[in-house]
Amino acid sequence: MYRDLVILAKSHKLRNYCMAGIDIATGEWVRPVSLDRGSKGAVLQSDIKYDYGSEVQPLDVVRIKLATKQRKNFIQPENFFYDAGYRWQRLGRYTIAQVLEQYGYTDRDFIFYNNDRKVHPRDMPQQAHESLLLLRVKVLSVRVEIGRKKQKKFYLDISYNDELYKRISVSDLNVRQYYAGCPEGTYDVNKESIVTCSLTNPYKFNGYCYKMVAQVFKVP
Repeated sequence: MYRDLVILAKSHKLRNYCMAGIDIATGEWVRPVSLDRGSKGAVLQSDIKYDYGSEVQPLDVVRIKLATKQRKNFIQPENFFYDAGYRWQRLGRYTIAQVLEQYGYTDRDFIFYNNDRKVHPRDMPQQAHESLLLLRVKVLSVRVEIGRKKQKKFYLDISYNDELYKRISVSDLNVRQYYAGCPEGTYDVNKESIVTCSLTNPYKFNGYCYKMVAQVFKVP
């Protein structure tokens, strides 16, 4: 089975990528996942290169082939294993305005069930789970912090539906690159943005799922 997706998230996951997009025919979210056990739920970098060598980019429209084997994910029902033997094909490209015109924003009271930066599976509804949202939010600030291993970590403070969400991890490659050279601190932004939000699988150390901003787009 083939799926044609407009890519709305491309971010680093370990040494590979986390990718997600909307099926242009059905409007459903799809998060491609490698069958390679070492990928830990990511997409291998070698798998997102077109025949001519360049990589898949956000807002590209791509065709992928799903693997015969699939496995349901309770927290992330949008996950689908892809067939690595089929090279992803670029069909075209959308603007974010075209995406919004065709599919609109996601309308929710909260970002993933509450107004915290994390949520426990026991506090989620038993049905209708989701782990990908396309939202219009106000990015209040970017936090640059130094982690335990002396690596920089990047977080956003955002406002959505008059709720404040603090220290939401941001994996958008452009945001991280822009602030990579900045010293530790909080940087004011105060800008309306379109964001793809993602919910992680539960972490082993506390069982919570964490909210992330996987991609940031300018408001058209």
